[in-house]
Amino acid sequence: MKILSENRRARFDYHIESVFECGISLMGTEVKSIRSGLANLVDSFCYLSDSGCWLKGMYVPTASNAFQHDPIRDRQLLIKKTEINRLRKGSIDGLSIIPLRVYQTKNWIKIDISLAKGKKSWDKRQSIRDREEKREIKTITG
Repeated sequence: MKILSENRRARFDYHIESVFECGISLMGTEVKSIRSGLANLVDSFCYLSDSGCWLKGMYVPTASNAFQHDPIRDRQLLIKKTEINRLRKGSIDGLSIIPLRVYQTKNWIKIDISLAKGKKSWDKRQSIRDREEKREIKTITG
C-alpha cells in the first residue's frame, strides 16, 4: 500500500469514530496526478445524496493540456450500500464524513473516509499537550 495523499489536519480537528475504505471514480488525467502525489485533501469533505456518497473539495491538478478537468469537481465514491446506510445513520447523529487519506493498492486508487466528531478548542489544546509530553519523554529516554 502506497500512501499518495493524507489529511493530517483531520486527526487534529476531529475525533475519529470509524473508518471506511472505498474506491473513487476518477478521470484518466486525475489518476496520473494523484499517482504523482499532487492531490490535496485539506478542505475536502463527503456528503450523501440519493445517488450515493460524494467527495467535495479534493484538489487534483490537471496532468495534461489535452484533457482539462475541473480540479475541485465532486467525485463519486464507490462504496457498498450497507456502508452508506451506516454513514447515513452517523450523519443523522451529528457526525461529519471526512476523508483521511488516498492510497494505491495494486492498480487501484482507494480512499479512507471516516465518521468523525469535531473537537472543541480545549480538546485541541489537550492534543497538543499530549503530543509535547510524548516528545519530551522520547527525548529524555533516548
